[in-house]
Amino acid sequence: MKKRDLPPSEKRPSTKLAAASPRTPLERGKKDSVGADDYTRGARPLPPVPPRVPPPAPDDAPISQGPPPSLDVALNFALRSDEHTIEGARVGFERRLRELARGLFPVFETLDLHGMTAEKAEKAVRSFCAAARGQVPRTVLIVHGKGLHSPAGQAVLRDAVADWLSTPPLARDVLCFVTARPKHGGAGAMYVLLAARPPSAGGNAPSAARGGRPSR
Repeated sequence: MKKRDLPPSEKRPSTKLAAASPRTPLERGKKDSVGADDYTRGARPLPPVPPRVPPPAPDDAPISQGPPPSLDVALNFALRSDEHTIEGARVGFERRLRELARGLFPVFETLDLHGMTAEKAEKAVRSFCAAARGQVPRTVLIVHGKGLHSPAGQAVLRDAVADWLSTPPLARDVLCFVTARPKHGGAGAMYVLLAARPPSAGGNAPSAARGGRPSR
C-alpha cells in the first residue's frame, strides 16, 4: 500500500524540525558577547609591548676618529748580545730568527760600512734597507767590522747597527737580524731579514731587484 493511500490518522509526522525563528539584533549581540567572554575566560594577558624608540637623527657634522696612528710607533724587539754575537727580532718572529742564524736564506745584497763614521753609516743603513725591500721578505748582509783597528779593540758599529735596526723608523723595515756565519764575515757582519714592501708602497726598485742576482 502506498503512503498516500493511508488515512490521515496513520500518516507519520514529519521529522523535519521547525525552522528557528530569526533572532532580533539585540538577542544576537547578547549571545555573541557571552560567547566571546567564555572564549577568553582564563587566558593570560599578553605582556605589554615596550614603546619603540626611534633612532637618533643623523648628524651632518663628521664624527672625529682621532688622529691617524703614527708610523713611528715603537715596535717590540727582543734583543740579546754577548761578546761574539748579537741578535734581535720582532715579537712573533723567533722562528725566522733561528732560520736566519742557520744561514737558510740567501743573501740578496751586501752593505759594507768599513771606513764610515757613525753618522754616515746610519744614513747608509737606512737608505740601504729601504731600497732593498721587495714584494717578499729578503735577507741582506751588513758588514760592520770586528773593531780590530778601533782604539778600544771593539766593534763599535755592531751595537749601533743593532740599535738602528730595532728602533723606528728603520724598525718598520726589519723583521729580525743576527750575527752572520763565518763564511759571510762572522762577528764582523750580520744578516738582516727585511719585511716585504707594502703593496701600496711606491718608490724605485733597487738595481738588484731589476735583475741582479743575490750574493752567495
